[in-house]
Amino acid sequence: MRNFLMFLGVALTGIASACILPPQDILRDHNELVAEATSIVLVKTVPESATGCSLQILQVLKGHPGKLPIACHLATLGDWMTDFKGHTAKMFWEQRAGRLRVSPSCSVTPPAFEIGHTYVLLLGVHPDTKQFEEVTSNDRWLTFIKSHVSGQ
Repeated sequence: MRNFLMFLGVALTGIASACILPPQDILRDHNELVAEATSIVLVKTVPESATGCSLQILQVLKGHPGKLPIACHLATLGDWMTDFKGHTAKMFWEQRAGRLRVSPSCSVTPPAFEIGHTYVLLLGVHPDTKQFEEVTSNDRWLTFIKSHVSGQ
């Protein structure tokens, strides 16, 4: 009985500290997010030292980013590293989910990166789960962004 009560207490504590319903402003419409961005850049993660990384700009898709306002942090065990199958997954488009997690306080967690991978960064936006997405060749999200930016 005592073990059960301890388990129940831990379980309830976990539930109480979870973000039950993320705010909609971190799961915005794709068009709205791209339009809001002051700069959009395509970057590749390169090794900087034995334990670090840096983001190398491959292409500026919108704006003039100057120095990137984001630090490169390597992925750890708890990070969700996905490209949503080249961003063809319904979860990305219909539920507006991105690879950034939502913290227990209902804010977006900082992004993590993997060496040699390519990412599209939407800068100058209110935090959103989709603003630092990993992209692949023929990626639907990257194609969407390029199409939207060229139409502005």
